[in-house]
Amino acid sequence: ETDRAIKDPLTGLLNRRGLTERMGLLGPERGALIALDIDKFKLLNDTLGHAAGDAALLHLARILQEQVRGVDSAARVGGEEFLLWLPGTSLEEGVRVAERVRVRIGTGGWDWQGRDWPLSASFGVAAWPETTRSRDNLAAQADAALYAAKRGGRDRVVTWSTGPSGASG
Repeated sequence: ETDRAIKDPLTGLLNRRGLTERMGLLGPERGALIALDIDKFKLLNDTLGHAAGDAALLHLARILQEQVRGVDSAARVGGEEFLLWLPGTSLEEGVRVAERVRVRIGTGGWDWQGRDWPLSASFGVAAWPETTRSRDNLAAQADAALYAAKRGGRDRVVTWSTGPSGASG
C-alpha cells in the first residue's frame, strides 16, 4: 500500500511524493537535482500511439536506473517529465551526469515495432548550495532550467543561474 503511494505505476520509479520524501531526508549538505523531459513526446504519442509512448517512458526509466548510483533517486513526476536527485553531488557533477544520460538516450537507439524513432531529452540542473540556499527551491530552479533547454533548441543540458536573463546555459 505505502509503495503505491510513493511509486509511479508505469515505470516503478518514485513519484513526486516519493521523491519529495527522499529529498527531505537529512544527509549530506549538498545535492544536485536534474529535471528532464523527453523531447517532442506528444508527437511520438500522436504518431505511434500511447502504447509506444509508454514503451519510450519505460526505456527512459531503465536508462535512468542504470546511469545513477544507489544513493540517487529517480522519479517520474509528470507525463514525460522525470527528476533525478543526486545527494552529496555538486552542480558540476550534476551537469556531468545529465550530459552522460543525454548522450545515452540519444545514442541508445529505440524503435517501436520495427520503426526507428530517435529519442532525445532536455535537461535542467540546479544544485544546493550552489544555486540556492534552500533545498525547497531546487525543483523550481531545475524546472526553469529545463524550460530554458527546451527554448534553446532541445536535446541539451542547461543549469540554473541567477543572471539578469534568468536561467541560462
